[in-house]
Amino acid sequence: MTRGIDPALVKGATTSVEGLLELLFTGLDWPRPANLTIEDVPLIDLKPADLHLREDALARLGSVQQLPRLTAQQPFGVFILTFEGERLPIGAIRRVVDGVVRRKRTRGPTGFAVWDLDDLMFFCRTGDGGGSIHIVAFREQNGKRTLRAIRWASDLPPQKLEQLTQETLPALIWPEDGGLDLDTWRAGWRDAFRTAYRQGIRTAEVLAQVMADTAREVRDGIRDLIELETDDGPLRQIFMQVRGNLREDLDEVAFADMYAQTMVYGLLTARITHPEDFSGATTRLTFENSFLDALYTTFRGEAGETVDIDEFGLLDLAELLG
Repeated sequence: MTRGIDPALVKGATTSVEGLLELLFTGLDWPRPANLTIEDVPLIDLKPADLHLREDALARLGSVQQLPRLTAQQPFGVFILTFEGERLPIGAIRRVVDGVVRRKRTRGPTGFAVWDLDDLMFFCRTGDGGGSIHIVAFREQNGKRTLRAIRWASDLPPQKLEQLTQETLPALIWPEDGGLDLDTWRAGWRDAFRTAYRQGIRTAEVLAQVMADTAREVRDGIRDLIELETDDGPLRQIFMQVRGNLREDLDEVAFADMYAQTMVYGLLTARITHPEDFSGATTRLTFENSFLDALYTTFRGEAGETVDIDEFGLLDLAELLG
């Protein structure tokens, strides 16, 4: 029977990077490099330029650190992201993923390399000391990248704490014999990232609330990405294109809201007008209004490599609409 995790270590992980490392090495039995103390673990600091982000991106993204390989056989990469504010900026995490997965990078002076998507884990710290921890992993679903997260705060209720320490986090304990079979690790790892229960849509009120929540998540995600991008970034280029062709006074906030409204209500339009062809967020939507159709095509097509539109809750919304 898998043992539980010390609740004090789970709570302590929200207070500092050192507290998080203590959870990994003491609570989850991850091997400590060369038996070093927590303070001496050689975390690899990545700069914004390493991930093709603006230097001032650190105003929101406080730091990106990589945990060094703990064993020669370790097949997965572990990153620690520290954000200001309480909200988890999904778009920013996705941009970091692009930097360590998509780009063909060889091992450089900083020691980090390219990883397969399924072999990445991000420990995201939000807020100041006493904030929250999100353990984030990405999965391929129907050819699309989906995000799964385990979250807890320092003041989590007893029932949630018991679930974390007895059921969820034990799936991340390092194998007892010290060996690390990739397939075995992935099977246990995925056990920890279970899909949350979603309420079905039964009334217009529930539908309106779900769509409003999704639109806010999309809007905030787009704003995060624009803040992180350089001036020649692909999403910022689309923003400039829309502003030049549509509204000269369009700013980043209004652009993010326009994007969210187009994508969210576009899904609803597709579900209502062509229910027989609706297959979720991968549906190619069409609009009788030529301007709206062109705007959607820009967001869906030209932004496709930059913004996965099935992120930010759009995939969940599509499944509910279906």
